[in-house]
Amino acid sequence: MESPPSPHRSRRQRLRRWFALALPLAIALGGWLGWRVYDRARHDASQGVGWTGDYWSFYYRSLARSGVLEARAEAGDGRLDVILLGGSVLETASGPLERTLEASGGRVYPMAVSAHTTRDSFNKFSRVCEEGRAADVLLVYHGINDARMNCVPPGEFAADYSHLGYYAGFERSRASGTLVPPVRLEGFFGGAPAELAHYGELLRSPETFRANLEGVIRLARERGSWVVLATFLAHLPDPEALTLWGRGGDVRRAVDAHNQILRELAEAHPHVLLLDVEHEWPLEPEAFTDPCHLTPEANASFAALLADWLEARRTTLDQPPR
Repeated sequence: MESPPSPHRSRRQRLRRWFALALPLAIALGGWLGWRVYDRARHDASQGVGWTGDYWSFYYRSLARSGVLEARAEAGDGRLDVILLGGSVLETASGPLERTLEASGGRVYPMAVSAHTTRDSFNKFSRVCEEGRAADVLLVYHGINDARMNCVPPGEFAADYSHLGYYAGFERSRASGTLVPPVRLEGFFGGAPAELAHYGELLRSPETFRANLEGVIRLARERGSWVVLATFLAHLPDPEALTLWGRGGDVRRAVDAHNQILRELAEAHPHVLLLDVEHEWPLEPEAFTDPCHLTPEANASFAALLADWLEARRTTLDQPPR
């Protein structure tokens, strides 16, 4: 009669089986990550952007992609040069907005990027100014992505949003002057983790929201540019529903606080204009596909609203603010 296998032998067999299953997965994952890095480098090279050691190009590809680093706006030239700053809603509208303005002799620099916050807009416009570039107008549409930053425990919130790995990586790179790993790709956030969403009731983003936009406004004044702040549209009927940005009620309160800050900033600065989309262009719930993104029809109308508003003020906006 055969003796049963020893416990040690059985454990070794299980470990070998586990290793045989895990190794191919690890190789596949490593290959996929390697391909992503290679594909990113190849894409940037095709766009004329080298990212090795260049943290600006790595984190903010829209700087090169938009053409803004070659922008040379001249007051009174009859051409309206507009920089777009915001997240995915404005990014989606930038195509039709760009076509409309360029048809009338304008130029649009689309720097709105999915998941970006006011911190990203401040960072990007700071770089534009460092390069000595300018535009007639900065059109800013922010409100909901900053709300996502509230979903962290007390004591972990950072005013530069570096409690999120993406911003921490950027700040490390900026401090060293070169790209420092670990890095995260532009806009690669995902939603607020369900286990952290309840921290969104602690509204800490409004102060940072204000500070970031005050930074943009100050730089715009130094560059002789107008700033147009557009209030944010959001559809959040269920206060308990978990969204990408946190619980519906918390996100609603954050967006409301951010919109109020936009109104206050426009009131406080003569070179800042308010486009109160929330009040001037109320939408039916059917116009939304989620708390902030619009149907194709509503998106086209939104882009037309922005273009018409800017065109109606072309004469003023083509002259530097006093």
